[in-house]
Amino acid sequence: MILNTPLFVKFSANKLTYLTKKFSPNNILESSIYRLPLYYIIFKSFPFIIFWLLSCDLYIINWILKFF
Repeated sequence: MILNTPLFVKFSANKLTYLTKKFSPNNILESSIYRLPLYYIIFKSFPFIIFWLLSCDLYIINWILKFF
């Protein structure tokens, strides 16, 4: 246990560890169920992302694409 850290850091680390263990995908079925809402959000927002990219300057698009 780390002694010289603020309490909120300890609690955040404990909560993250708990959630990681609770929602870790053990098989294909679990992983697909837990990740389905994320995929749904991404695909529903895809037209807005394209619209945003088309309305940006070319400089911003090049800056974003250099990470891919």
